[in-house]
Amino acid sequence: MICARCSTHLDALPPVCPHCGEPVLLAGRYAIRKMIGRGGMGEVYLAYDERLATEVAIKRLPARYSADVGLRDALIKEARILARLTDNSIVRMFDLTETDDGIYLILEYVCGPSLHEMIAMGYQPSPHETLQIMHDVSKGLEVAHEAGVIHRDLKPANFLISLQDAEREAFAASRKLPENLRHARIKITDFGIAKVMAGIHATETGSISGTPAYMAPEQLKGEKPSAETDIYAMGVIAYQLVAGHLPFQGENPAYAHLFVDPPPIGNCSPQLEAVIRKAMAKDRAQRFHSAKAFYNALARPQDFAGEQPQQPPPPPQEPKGRPIVEPKVEFSKPDTRREKLLIVSVSLLMVAMIAVAVFIALKSPAEHQAAVNSGNQREEPLPELRGMPSVDELPPVVEEARGLLAAAGITGPPSAKVAWNIRLPVGMSPNIATIGVDGTVYVADHDGICGVRNGKVAWAFKVHGANGPVLAADGRMWMEQWEGGKAFYCLNRDGKGGMLRKAAAGGAPDFSSHYDDYCRSRVMTAFGRKMELDNECSAQKGAADGTVYVATEGPSIYRARAGDATVSHVTTPCIPKALFPVAKGVYYTCEDHTLHFLGTDLTGWGLKTHGAIYQRLITDADGTAYYPDMPDGSMGSHVHAIDTSGKPLWTVEIEQFNPNSLAMDGKANLYVTGNSYGGTAGSRLVCLTGR
Repeated sequence: MICARCSTHLDALPPVCPHCGEPVLLAGRYAIRKMIGRGGMGEVYLAYDERLATEVAIKRLPARYSADVGLRDALIKEARILARLTDNSIVRMFDLTETDDGIYLILEYVCGPSLHEMIAMGYQPSPHETLQIMHDVSKGLEVAHEAGVIHRDLKPANFLISLQDAEREAFAASRKLPENLRHARIKITDFGIAKVMAGIHATETGSISGTPAYMAPEQLKGEKPSAETDIYAMGVIAYQLVAGHLPFQGENPAYAHLFVDPPPIGNCSPQLEAVIRKAMAKDRAQRFHSAKAFYNALARPQDFAGEQPQQPPPPPQEPKGRPIVEPKVEFSKPDTRREKLLIVSVSLLMVAMIAVAVFIALKSPAEHQAAVNSGNQREEPLPELRGMPSVDELPPVVEEARGLLAAAGITGPPSAKVAWNIRLPVGMSPNIATIGVDGTVYVADHDGICGVRNGKVAWAFKVHGANGPVLAADGRMWMEQWEGGKAFYCLNRDGKGGMLRKAAAGGAPDFSSHYDDYCRSRVMTAFGRKMELDNECSAQKGAADGTVYVATEGPSIYRARAGDATVSHVTTPCIPKALFPVAKGVYYTCEDHTLHFLGTDLTGWGLKTHGAIYQRLITDADGTAYYPDMPDGSMGSHVHAIDTSGKPLWTVEIEQFNPNSLAMDGKANLYVTGNSYGGTAGSRLVCLTGR
């Protein structure tokens, strides 16, 4: 990686460049904080996403893989699949980026140790905790297997423990391990990456890749893995948790299970031992065929030495006031009669689906449009994401696109419903860059940009390493390239234009404004006065009336206004990570999934949301706030509107959707980008209307 200021080559990812002291930003947005792990799969760093104001984990893959085109393509393919896996028991993959010296995976940050670390320090789970661990793992595996994803390398080192409250704070401060896992959740990491690495390892060494002690016999033989391969690893882990050690010890223990059965567990009921042995059967046909079936067998009352768990164990307690309840997962008892009934039911369902498809195909255009307007996803052919052309002249101005939205006067929809929900040709992290007065919505991610008008994608181009887009008053949209040398792009609303040659770059707007909200100091200056802060600045924002708000890790918020002789200061209940000023005060969000409002009189309120908001909140001229969240266990997301008193105005559910950004067009329309993780996957743009 190259330092942006002094061009020093950085072998690692330090928080600041050792030569010039410039903070290190990967891909222009991820501020490196520290290294938190290193292993055969590369280095892992804790970083802060400046754009979304949240902590992330960055996995830097070994440098020898960075030049492998086949690996890069395979990783991108796997990343697109992994982006759809949004279960709470799976570590999310948000992004994949690369530099000239490495490939970097941007992942959900889980604050807590791995299960391997706990076991290495002598942790022996109780029967209830063992069941809790297997519940979380089986829940995540079911989601992955249904999506066609096999992990291939399940082991305690790939089970991360998400800690809460005091245990989380103790681990973050000094890596203190919890005494037990009663209030923790298990998240599976490295999904899909093991598949890519297995192929590379086989090519380089002619051998298999993985952790032999947990690998199924068919995997050791080089056969294609299946869901039952992951079930075998689950069986080994269950054996290890119950017995306190791996099933095979002594000489060549990793390969012993090719020839002999595991020794008796010794300290559990015969029924439980039979369940674990079935999961570890040498022949995959003799194992459980789903994670649900395995967990269901583990959860039977007679199998757990006096325990009577009729349902999966309750989830860890949420912080007080959080209105989220983990839905109970009912795993049916194995029954051959029910399996036969299921086969018949599925057959009838397939016939019914075919009949429905024929019925829809025979609908009139008006009927089809009515179905779309009811909120169904619209699947139309997408334009090809093609390379950006080079041009000598600016594209022509489209008169109906001339002008800019008056941001200060925009109000959102007083009520809302889904008008349309369409696929996008860009990557899995789409953001609404800007909206034109003609209603054109410009959506971009790190790989591409597209224009959407009247619910259809008009054009799409590949773009890599560019700032913007910025919409000019003449309706043309500009971008600045910041990788590989400075250059400018200019497109009109119809997608005409491209990368400008040097002679045609005149008139480009100033692209520096998006750095205005950065702050890393204990001293801030506003209206000619210095503000001595109580701690490091965590967020900064200026309001339309000139008021400046500064948040710190104190935690606190400072306010400075033109004409005021003093700087106001108030302590906040949590560290503000993003600020959203309005006429009546300022909204702010925190990492604990809370949303707060601080009025002009420096009093306010707070509420718990169902997921991280951070930067994914917008406000209108009336001070109404609009934000998305994802209730735990839900198959979709909600978009909410609340006023400055905290009163809820409306809520809309978008099924099978993971939101990313929001914007308004001033015509009672609210747009939301995100990606779909069910049905037809991919990035999407949803229009909510109040009309």
